Amino acid sequence: MTSRAARTGIGLLTAATFMLFLDVTVVNVALDRIGTELGGGLSALQWVLDAYTVALTVGLAGAGPLVDRYGAVPVAVVGVAVFTVASAACALAPTAGVLLAGRAAQGVGAAVVVPASLGLVAAVHPAGPARSHAVALWSAIGAVALAVGPLVGGVLVQTAGWRSIFWLNVPVGVVVCGGLLAIRRSAPVAPHVPGRADVVGVVVLAAALLTAAVLVIEHVPPGPLGPALAVVVLVGAVTLLLRRGRGRPHAVLPTDLVTRSEVAVLLLLGGATFAGLYAFVFLVPLSDQAAFGRSALATGVAFLPLTVALFAVGFVAGRLAERFPERLLVGGALLAMAAGTGLAVGVGLDPASPVRPVALVLVGAGATLALTPATIALLRLAGAPRAGVVTSTSNLVRNAGGVLGVALAGWAVHAGRPGAGPVPAGPDLVDRVGGALAAVAVALAVVAVAFLVACPPGLARRVPRAEPA
Repeated sequence: MTSRAARTGIGLLTAATFMLFLDVTVVNVALDRIGTELGGGLSALQWVLDAYTVALTVGLAGAGPLVDRYGAVPVAVVGVAVFTVASAACALAPTAGVLLAGRAAQGVGAAVVVPASLGLVAAVHPAGPARSHAVALWSAIGAVALAVGPLVGGVLVQTAGWRSIFWLNVPVGVVVCGGLLAIRRSAPVAPHVPGRADVVGVVVLAAALLTAAVLVIEHVPPGPLGPALAVVVLVGAVTLLLRRGRGRPHAVLPTDLVTRSEVAVLLLLGGATFAGLYAFVFLVPLSDQAAFGRSALATGVAFLPLTVALFAVGFVAGRLAERFPERLLVGGALLAMAAGTGLAVGVGLDPASPVRPVALVLVGAGATLALTPATIALLRLAGAPRAGVVTSTSNLVRNAGGVLGVALAGWAVHAGRPGAGPVPAGPDLVDRVGGALAAVAVALAVVAVAFLVACPPGLARRVPRAEPA
Protein backbone atom coordinates (compact mmCIF):
# COMPACT_ATOMS: atom_id res chain seq x y z
CA MET A 1 0.00 0.00 0.00
CA THR A 2 1.47 3.38 -0.96
CA SER A 3 2.08 5.87 1.83
CA ARG A 4 -0.54 8.21 0.38
CA ALA A 5 -3.16 5.46 0.13
CA ALA A 6 -2.27 4.27 3.63
CA ARG A 7 -2.77 7.74 5.08
CA THR A 8 -6.04 8.08 3.18
CA GLY A 9 -7.30 4.71 4.40
CA ILE A 10 -6.39 5.39 8.00
CA GLY A 11 -7.97 8.84 7.80
CA LEU A 12 -11.21 7.47 6.37
CA LEU A 13 -11.44 4.65 8.89
CA THR A 14 -10.62 7.03 11.73
CA ALA A 15 -13.51 9.24 10.62
CA ALA A 16 -15.75 6.18 10.50
CA THR A 17 -14.59 5.11 13.95
CA PHE A 18 -15.42 8.56 15.32
CA MET A 19 -18.91 8.29 13.84
CA LEU A 20 -19.43 4.81 15.29
CA PHE A 21 -18.33 5.70 18.82
CA LEU A 22 -20.29 8.94 18.65
CA ASP A 23 -23.43 6.90 18.19
CA VAL A 24 -22.88 5.21 21.55
CA THR A 25 -23.59 8.40 23.50
CA VAL A 26 -25.14 10.88 21.06
CA VAL A 27 -28.64 9.56 21.79
CA ASN A 28 -28.36 10.08 25.56
CA VAL A 29 -29.79 13.60 25.40
CA ALA A 30 -32.43 12.64 22.81
CA LEU A 31 -34.22 9.93 24.78
CA ASP A 32 -36.89 12.24 26.17
CA ARG A 33 -37.88 13.43 22.68
CA ILE A 34 -37.79 9.88 21.30
CA GLY A 35 -40.04 8.65 24.09
CA THR A 36 -42.51 11.48 23.53
CA GLU A 37 -42.84 10.71 19.81
CA LEU A 38 -42.52 6.92 19.67
CA GLY A 39 -43.58 5.85 23.16
CA GLY A 40 -42.62 2.47 24.61
CA GLY A 41 -41.84 3.47 28.19
CA LEU A 42 -38.55 3.88 29.99
CA SER A 43 -37.37 0.33 29.34
CA ALA A 44 -37.71 0.89 25.58
CA LEU A 45 -35.57 4.02 25.87
CA GLN A 46 -32.90 2.10 27.78
CA TRP A 47 -32.82 -0.44 24.97
CA VAL A 48 -32.26 2.38 22.46
CA LEU A 49 -28.84 2.66 24.11
CA ASP A 50 -28.21 -1.00 24.77
CA ALA A 51 -29.47 -2.46 21.46
CA TYR A 52 -26.56 -0.69 19.76
CA THR A 53 -23.94 -1.57 22.36
CA VAL A 54 -25.00 -5.21 22.73
CA ALA A 55 -24.98 -5.72 18.95
CA LEU A 56 -21.60 -3.99 18.72
CA THR A 57 -20.18 -6.22 21.45
CA VAL A 58 -21.50 -9.45 19.96
CA GLY A 59 -20.49 -8.47 16.43
CA LEU A 60 -16.93 -7.81 17.55
CA ALA A 61 -16.69 -11.48 18.50
CA GLY A 62 -16.75 -12.50 14.85
CA ALA A 63 -15.27 -9.44 13.18
CA GLY A 64 -11.59 -9.91 14.06
CA PRO A 65 -11.11 -13.10 12.06
CA LEU A 66 -12.77 -11.47 9.04
CA VAL A 67 -10.23 -8.63 9.14
CA ASP A 68 -7.31 -11.04 9.50
CA ARG A 69 -8.57 -13.21 6.65
CA TYR A 70 -9.86 -10.71 4.05
CA GLY A 71 -8.05 -7.49 4.89
CA ALA A 72 -9.08 -4.29 6.64
CA VAL A 73 -10.33 -2.20 3.71
CA PRO A 74 -12.72 -4.72 2.04
CA VAL A 75 -14.25 -5.64 5.39
CA ALA A 76 -14.57 -1.99 6.42
CA VAL A 77 -16.48 -1.11 3.23
CA VAL A 78 -19.18 -3.65 4.11
CA GLY A 79 -19.35 -2.49 7.73
CA VAL A 80 -19.66 1.20 6.88
CA ALA A 81 -22.34 0.44 4.28
CA VAL A 82 -24.41 -1.54 6.80
CA PHE A 83 -24.04 1.21 9.40
CA THR A 84 -25.07 3.91 6.93
CA VAL A 85 -28.21 2.11 5.74
CA ALA A 86 -29.15 1.30 9.35
CA SER A 87 -28.72 4.96 10.32
CA ALA A 88 -31.18 5.98 7.61
CA ALA A 89 -33.62 3.35 8.90
CA CYS A 90 -33.32 4.81 12.43
CA ALA A 91 -33.96 8.32 11.13
CA LEU A 92 -37.11 7.14 9.33
CA ALA A 93 -38.33 4.80 12.12
CA PRO A 94 -42.12 5.07 12.59
CA THR A 95 -42.17 2.99 15.79
CA ALA A 96 -39.94 2.16 18.72
CA GLY A 97 -39.58 -1.41 17.45
CA VAL A 98 -38.20 -0.26 14.10
CA LEU A 99 -35.83 2.11 15.87
CA LEU A 100 -34.50 -0.69 18.06
CA ALA A 101 -33.97 -2.93 15.02
CA GLY A 102 -32.10 -0.13 13.28
CA ARG A 103 -29.93 0.47 16.33
CA ALA A 104 -29.02 -3.22 16.46
CA ALA A 105 -28.09 -3.15 12.74
CA GLN A 106 -25.94 -0.08 13.38
CA GLY A 107 -24.11 -2.03 16.06
CA VAL A 108 -23.40 -4.92 13.69
CA GLY A 109 -21.93 -2.56 11.08
CA ALA A 110 -19.85 -0.80 13.70
CA ALA A 111 -18.52 -4.12 14.98
CA VAL A 112 -16.92 -4.78 11.61
CA VAL A 113 -15.35 -1.33 11.24
CA VAL A 114 -13.70 -1.04 14.65
CA PRO A 115 -11.17 -3.92 14.30
CA ALA A 116 -10.68 -3.07 10.62
CA SER A 117 -9.59 0.47 11.45
CA LEU A 118 -7.14 -0.54 14.16
CA GLY A 119 -5.98 -3.52 12.10
CA LEU A 120 -5.01 -1.15 9.27
CA VAL A 121 -3.07 1.00 11.72
CA ALA A 122 -1.16 -2.08 12.91
CA ALA A 123 -0.50 -3.22 9.33
CA VAL A 124 0.85 0.15 8.17
CA HIS A 125 2.90 1.18 11.20
CA PRO A 126 5.75 -1.01 12.47
CA ALA A 127 5.95 -1.89 16.14
CA GLY A 128 7.50 0.82 18.26
CA PRO A 129 6.98 4.59 18.58
CA ALA A 130 5.24 5.03 15.21
CA ARG A 131 2.58 2.46 16.06
CA SER A 132 2.24 3.75 19.62
CA HIS A 133 1.55 7.26 18.40
CA ALA A 134 -0.92 6.07 15.76
CA VAL A 135 -2.80 3.88 18.25
CA ALA A 136 -2.82 6.72 20.76
CA LEU A 137 -4.43 9.05 18.22
CA TRP A 138 -6.95 6.36 17.23
CA SER A 139 -7.86 5.74 20.87
CA ALA A 140 -8.13 9.46 21.61
CA ILE A 141 -10.48 10.04 18.69
CA GLY A 142 -12.72 7.18 19.77
CA ALA A 143 -12.75 8.41 23.35
CA VAL A 144 -13.52 11.98 22.28
CA ALA A 145 -16.42 10.70 20.19
CA LEU A 146 -17.87 9.03 23.29
CA ALA A 147 -17.49 12.19 25.32
CA VAL A 148 -18.64 14.71 22.70
CA GLY A 149 -21.78 12.69 21.93
CA PRO A 150 -23.96 14.51 24.49
CA LEU A 151 -22.83 17.90 23.13
CA VAL A 152 -23.46 16.98 19.49
CA GLY A 153 -26.76 15.36 20.43
CA GLY A 154 -27.84 18.41 22.40
CA VAL A 155 -27.16 20.77 19.51
CA LEU A 156 -28.90 18.56 16.95
CA VAL A 157 -31.92 17.74 19.10
CA GLN A 158 -32.49 21.36 19.98
CA THR A 159 -32.06 22.71 16.44
CA ALA A 160 -33.27 19.91 14.12
CA GLY A 161 -35.01 17.23 16.19
CA TRP A 162 -33.93 13.80 17.35
CA ARG A 163 -33.98 12.19 13.91
CA SER A 164 -31.12 14.46 12.82
CA ILE A 165 -28.69 12.58 15.08
CA PHE A 166 -29.10 9.59 12.74
CA TRP A 167 -29.23 11.55 9.47
CA LEU A 168 -25.81 12.95 10.40
CA ASN A 169 -24.26 9.52 9.81
CA VAL A 170 -25.53 9.11 6.24
CA PRO A 171 -23.35 11.61 4.32
CA VAL A 172 -20.31 10.66 6.39
CA GLY A 173 -20.89 6.99 5.62
CA VAL A 174 -21.30 7.63 1.90
CA VAL A 175 -18.05 9.61 1.74
CA VAL A 176 -16.11 6.98 3.71
CA CYS A 177 -17.44 4.14 1.55
CA GLY A 178 -16.56 5.98 -1.65
CA GLY A 179 -13.07 6.77 -0.43
CA LEU A 180 -12.38 3.21 0.67
CA LEU A 181 -13.58 1.83 -2.67
CA ALA A 182 -11.22 4.23 -4.44
CA ILE A 183 -8.15 2.90 -2.59
CA ARG A 184 -9.14 -0.76 -2.30
CA ARG A 185 -6.73 -1.94 -5.02
CA SER A 186 -3.74 -0.48 -3.19
CA ALA A 187 -4.84 -1.80 0.21
CA PRO A 188 -2.58 -4.27 2.04
CA VAL A 189 -3.05 -7.84 0.89
CA ALA A 190 -4.78 -10.01 3.47
CA PRO A 191 -2.30 -12.33 5.19
CA HIS A 192 -4.51 -15.41 4.56
CA VAL A 193 -4.66 -16.28 8.23
CA PRO A 194 -6.42 -19.66 8.51
CA GLY A 195 -9.59 -20.07 10.51
CA ARG A 196 -13.10 -18.74 10.51
CA ALA A 197 -15.46 -16.98 12.85
CA ASP A 198 -16.62 -18.99 15.86
CA VAL A 199 -20.35 -19.01 15.10
CA VAL A 200 -21.27 -21.15 18.12
CA GLY A 201 -19.22 -18.90 20.37
CA VAL A 202 -20.91 -15.79 18.98
CA VAL A 203 -24.33 -17.33 19.69
CA VAL A 204 -23.29 -18.21 23.26
CA LEU A 205 -21.99 -14.68 23.82
CA ALA A 206 -25.13 -13.09 22.37
CA ALA A 207 -27.44 -15.23 24.49
CA ALA A 208 -25.45 -14.57 27.67
CA LEU A 209 -25.11 -10.83 27.18
CA LEU A 210 -28.75 -10.35 26.23
CA THR A 211 -29.92 -12.47 29.15
CA ALA A 212 -27.75 -10.53 31.58
CA ALA A 213 -28.99 -7.20 30.19
CA VAL A 214 -32.64 -8.28 30.44
CA LEU A 215 -32.17 -9.50 34.01
CA VAL A 216 -30.70 -6.17 35.09
CA ILE A 217 -32.61 -3.65 32.95
CA GLU A 218 -36.05 -5.23 33.26
CA HIS A 219 -35.65 -6.06 36.98
CA VAL A 220 -36.62 -9.68 36.39
CA PRO A 221 -36.57 -10.96 39.08
CA PRO A 222 -36.82 -7.79 41.20
CA GLY A 223 -34.23 -6.77 43.75
CA PRO A 224 -30.57 -7.84 43.89
CA LEU A 225 -31.36 -11.35 42.63
CA GLY A 226 -31.43 -10.08 39.04
CA PRO A 227 -27.82 -8.78 38.99
CA ALA A 228 -26.69 -11.89 40.89
CA LEU A 229 -28.22 -14.16 38.25
CA ALA A 230 -26.65 -12.01 35.53
CA VAL A 231 -23.21 -12.63 37.06
CA VAL A 232 -23.89 -16.39 37.12
CA VAL A 233 -24.93 -16.32 33.45
CA LEU A 234 -21.85 -14.38 32.39
CA VAL A 235 -19.43 -16.53 34.40
CA GLY A 236 -20.97 -19.65 32.90
CA ALA A 237 -20.70 -18.23 29.38
CA VAL A 238 -17.05 -17.24 29.85
CA THR A 239 -16.24 -20.71 31.17
CA LEU A 240 -17.87 -22.32 28.15
CA LEU A 241 -16.20 -19.93 25.71
CA LEU A 242 -12.77 -20.62 27.21
CA ARG A 243 -13.35 -24.36 26.79
CA ARG A 244 -14.30 -23.80 23.15
CA GLY A 245 -11.28 -21.56 22.66
CA ARG A 246 -8.74 -24.33 23.16
CA GLY A 247 -6.98 -24.94 19.88
CA ARG A 248 -9.17 -22.39 18.07
CA PRO A 249 -7.09 -19.25 17.37
CA HIS A 250 -10.17 -17.41 16.05
CA ALA A 251 -12.58 -18.39 18.81
CA VAL A 252 -14.58 -15.69 20.57
CA LEU A 253 -12.15 -16.07 23.46
CA PRO A 254 -9.00 -17.73 22.05
CA THR A 255 -7.74 -19.51 25.14
CA ASP A 256 -4.05 -19.45 24.25
CA LEU A 257 -4.20 -15.66 23.96
CA VAL A 258 -6.64 -14.49 26.64
CA THR A 259 -5.34 -16.76 29.40
CA ARG A 260 -1.89 -15.21 29.25
CA SER A 261 -1.73 -13.25 32.48
CA GLU A 262 -0.76 -9.94 30.86
CA VAL A 263 -3.46 -10.16 28.19
CA ALA A 264 -6.18 -11.27 30.63
CA VAL A 265 -5.41 -8.42 33.00
CA LEU A 266 -5.40 -5.82 30.22
CA LEU A 267 -8.73 -7.11 28.90
CA LEU A 268 -10.35 -6.94 32.34
CA LEU A 269 -8.96 -3.46 32.98
CA GLY A 270 -10.39 -2.29 29.66
CA GLY A 271 -13.80 -3.66 30.62
CA ALA A 272 -13.64 -1.92 34.00
CA THR A 273 -12.65 1.37 32.38
CA PHE A 274 -15.55 1.28 29.93
CA ALA A 275 -17.98 0.27 32.68
CA GLY A 276 -16.98 3.27 34.77
CA LEU A 277 -16.92 5.70 31.83
CA TYR A 278 -20.25 4.55 30.38
CA ALA A 279 -21.96 4.67 33.78
CA PHE A 280 -20.64 8.20 34.36
CA VAL A 281 -21.63 9.50 30.91
CA PHE A 282 -25.08 7.89 31.28
CA LEU A 283 -25.90 9.02 34.83
CA VAL A 284 -24.53 12.56 34.93
CA PRO A 285 -26.53 13.86 31.92
CA LEU A 286 -29.61 12.14 33.38
CA SER A 287 -29.09 14.00 36.64
CA ASP A 288 -28.38 17.33 34.91
CA GLN A 289 -31.66 17.23 32.98
CA ALA A 290 -34.09 15.42 35.28
CA ALA A 291 -32.86 16.76 38.63
CA PHE A 292 -31.33 20.16 37.84
CA GLY A 293 -33.52 21.15 34.88
CA ARG A 294 -30.70 21.68 32.38
CA SER A 295 -31.55 21.66 28.67
CA ALA A 296 -30.07 19.09 26.31
CA LEU A 297 -27.70 21.70 24.89
CA ALA A 298 -26.59 22.96 28.31
CA THR A 299 -25.99 19.39 29.41
CA GLY A 300 -23.79 18.74 26.39
CA VAL A 301 -21.82 21.96 26.90
CA ALA A 302 -21.21 21.00 30.53
CA PHE A 303 -19.32 17.94 29.31
CA LEU A 304 -16.70 19.96 27.42
CA PRO A 305 -14.05 19.60 30.17
CA LEU A 306 -14.28 15.81 29.87
CA THR A 307 -14.08 16.02 26.08
CA VAL A 308 -11.07 18.33 26.10
CA ALA A 309 -9.27 16.12 28.62
CA LEU A 310 -9.89 12.99 26.56
CA PHE A 311 -8.49 14.60 23.43
CA ALA A 312 -5.56 16.43 25.02
CA VAL A 313 -4.31 13.42 26.96
CA GLY A 314 -4.68 11.29 23.84
CA PHE A 315 -1.91 13.27 22.17
CA VAL A 316 0.61 12.41 24.87
CA ALA A 317 -0.62 8.97 25.91
CA GLY A 318 1.36 7.20 23.19
CA ARG A 319 4.60 8.91 24.19
CA LEU A 320 3.98 8.11 27.82
CA ALA A 321 3.37 4.47 26.90
CA GLU A 322 6.84 4.37 25.35
CA ARG A 323 8.47 5.75 28.50
CA PHE A 324 6.58 4.24 31.42
CA PRO A 325 5.32 0.73 32.25
CA GLU A 326 1.62 -0.07 31.99
CA ARG A 327 1.50 -0.67 35.74
CA LEU A 328 2.05 3.00 36.51
CA LEU A 329 0.03 4.45 33.65
CA VAL A 330 -3.08 2.27 33.79
CA GLY A 331 -3.14 1.97 37.58
CA GLY A 332 -2.72 5.70 38.05
CA ALA A 333 -5.32 6.43 35.37
CA LEU A 334 -7.95 4.27 37.07
CA LEU A 335 -7.25 6.04 40.36
CA ALA A 336 -7.78 9.36 38.58
CA MET A 337 -11.13 8.13 37.24
CA ALA A 338 -12.13 7.01 40.73
CA ALA A 339 -11.12 10.38 42.19
CA GLY A 340 -13.03 12.31 39.53
CA THR A 341 -16.16 10.22 39.98
CA GLY A 342 -15.98 10.59 43.75
CA LEU A 343 -15.41 14.33 43.42
CA ALA A 344 -18.55 14.70 41.28
CA VAL A 345 -20.53 12.91 43.99
CA GLY A 346 -18.90 15.04 46.67
CA VAL A 347 -20.25 18.28 45.17
CA GLY A 348 -23.75 16.81 45.01
CA LEU A 349 -23.60 16.38 41.20
CA ASP A 350 -24.33 20.12 40.95
CA PRO A 351 -23.56 21.21 37.36
CA ALA A 352 -23.01 24.78 38.57
CA SER A 353 -20.29 23.80 41.05
CA PRO A 354 -16.86 25.24 40.11
CA VAL A 355 -15.33 21.94 41.22
CA ARG A 356 -17.29 19.71 38.83
CA PRO A 357 -15.18 20.56 35.75
CA VAL A 358 -12.18 19.22 37.67
CA ALA A 359 -14.05 15.98 38.23
CA LEU A 360 -14.85 15.74 34.52
CA VAL A 361 -11.20 16.35 33.59
CA LEU A 362 -10.04 13.59 35.93
CA VAL A 363 -12.55 11.11 34.49
CA GLY A 364 -11.74 11.97 30.87
CA ALA A 365 -7.96 12.04 31.29
CA GLY A 366 -8.03 8.84 33.31
CA ALA A 367 -10.09 6.97 30.71
CA THR A 368 -7.74 7.86 27.84
CA LEU A 369 -4.61 7.17 29.86
CA ALA A 370 -5.97 3.77 30.91
CA LEU A 371 -7.11 2.62 27.47
CA THR A 372 -4.30 3.81 25.18
CA PRO A 373 -1.33 2.05 26.83
CA ALA A 374 -3.46 -1.07 27.25
CA THR A 375 -4.27 -1.10 23.52
CA ILE A 376 -0.63 -0.64 22.55
CA ALA A 377 0.45 -3.41 24.93
CA LEU A 378 -2.19 -5.82 23.61
CA LEU A 379 -1.01 -5.32 20.03
CA ARG A 380 2.58 -5.91 21.14
CA LEU A 381 1.70 -9.07 23.04
CA ALA A 382 -0.44 -10.55 20.25
CA GLY A 383 1.87 -9.71 17.32
CA ALA A 384 0.88 -8.36 13.91
CA PRO A 385 -0.63 -11.62 12.51
CA ARG A 386 -3.26 -11.62 15.27
CA ALA A 387 -3.84 -7.89 15.51
CA GLY A 388 -7.43 -8.26 14.30
CA VAL A 389 -8.24 -10.99 16.81
CA VAL A 390 -6.80 -9.18 19.82
CA THR A 391 -8.42 -5.92 18.73
CA SER A 392 -11.77 -7.64 18.36
CA THR A 393 -11.46 -9.42 21.70
CA SER A 394 -10.35 -6.25 23.47
CA ASN A 395 -13.20 -4.15 22.10
CA LEU A 396 -15.61 -7.01 22.85
CA VAL A 397 -14.62 -7.06 26.53
CA ARG A 398 -14.58 -3.27 26.78
CA ASN A 399 -18.03 -2.87 25.25
CA ALA A 400 -19.39 -5.71 27.38
CA GLY A 401 -18.15 -3.69 30.34
CA GLY A 402 -19.96 -0.67 28.93
CA VAL A 403 -23.22 -2.61 28.55
CA LEU A 404 -23.02 -3.85 32.12
CA GLY A 405 -21.97 -0.45 33.43
CA VAL A 406 -25.04 1.25 31.95
CA ALA A 407 -27.34 -1.62 32.94
CA LEU A 408 -26.14 -1.67 36.54
CA ALA A 409 -26.22 2.13 36.73
CA GLY A 410 -29.84 2.10 35.60
CA TRP A 411 -30.61 -0.72 38.04
CA ALA A 412 -29.17 1.34 40.90
CA VAL A 413 -31.27 4.36 39.96
CA HIS A 414 -34.45 2.24 39.67
CA ALA A 415 -33.68 -0.24 42.46
CA GLY A 416 -36.94 -1.67 43.72
CA ARG A 417 -38.93 -0.31 40.78
CA PRO A 418 -39.95 -1.91 37.47
CA GLY A 419 -37.74 -1.08 34.49
CA ALA A 420 -40.64 0.58 32.67
CA GLY A 421 -41.37 2.93 35.59
CA PRO A 422 -40.76 6.68 35.54
CA VAL A 423 -37.37 8.24 36.16
CA PRO A 424 -37.04 9.59 39.72
CA ALA A 425 -36.83 13.37 39.92
CA GLY A 426 -35.32 16.10 42.07
CA PRO A 427 -33.42 15.24 45.26
CA ASP A 428 -34.48 11.58 45.01
CA LEU A 429 -32.72 11.24 41.67
CA VAL A 430 -29.62 13.07 42.95
CA ASP A 431 -29.42 10.68 45.89
CA ARG A 432 -29.82 7.60 43.71
CA VAL A 433 -27.33 8.76 41.06
CA GLY A 434 -24.89 9.81 43.77
CA GLY A 435 -25.10 6.40 45.38
CA ALA A 436 -24.55 4.63 42.07
CA LEU A 437 -21.55 6.79 41.17
CA ALA A 438 -20.06 6.37 44.63
CA ALA A 439 -20.15 2.63 44.05
CA VAL A 440 -18.46 3.17 40.67
CA ALA A 441 -15.71 5.23 42.30
CA VAL A 442 -15.07 2.57 44.95
CA ALA A 443 -15.00 -0.21 42.34
CA LEU A 444 -12.51 1.67 40.14
CA ALA A 445 -10.27 2.38 43.13
CA VAL A 446 -10.31 -1.28 44.18
CA VAL A 447 -9.42 -2.42 40.66
CA ALA A 448 -6.62 0.15 40.44
CA VAL A 449 -5.06 -0.82 43.77
CA ALA A 450 -5.30 -4.52 42.94
CA PHE A 451 -3.51 -3.92 39.64
CA LEU A 452 -0.80 -1.80 41.23
CA VAL A 453 -0.16 -4.42 43.91
CA ALA A 454 -0.43 -7.60 41.81
CA CYS A 455 0.58 -6.45 38.33
CA PRO A 456 1.95 -9.22 36.04
CA PRO A 457 5.72 -8.85 35.56
CA GLY A 458 5.39 -8.17 31.83
CA LEU A 459 3.38 -5.00 32.53
CA ALA A 460 5.45 -3.75 35.44
CA ARG A 461 8.60 -2.85 33.52
CA ARG A 462 9.31 -0.41 30.74
CA VAL A 463 9.34 -1.96 27.27
CA PRO A 464 12.49 -0.99 25.29
CA ARG A 465 11.83 1.24 22.30
CA ALA A 466 12.04 -0.60 18.99
CA GLU A 467 14.93 0.34 16.77
CA PRO A 468 13.94 2.01 13.48
CA ALA A 469 14.01 -0.26 10.47
